[in-house]
Amino acid sequence: MYWKYNTYDESQVKDKVEKHNLSTEVVKLLLSREIDSDNDIQKFLSASVKDLEDPFNFERMEEVV
Repeated sequence: MYWKYNTYDESQVKDKVEKHNLSTEVVKLLLSREIDSDNDIQKFLSASVKDLEDPFNFERMEEVV
């Protein structure tokens, strides 16, 4: 098994670190999850319960509960 490393646009990383006051590692993690717009980052970091998916939308959840 081989590790696959992502590459990042360092100017984008630096910009997000400064704009959102986050560590480089957190910004890279967000970018690797394709959370890359300022709006998406803010929404992810300030999520609330109302942003969660309804568990009953998952396949076969009615059977489990």
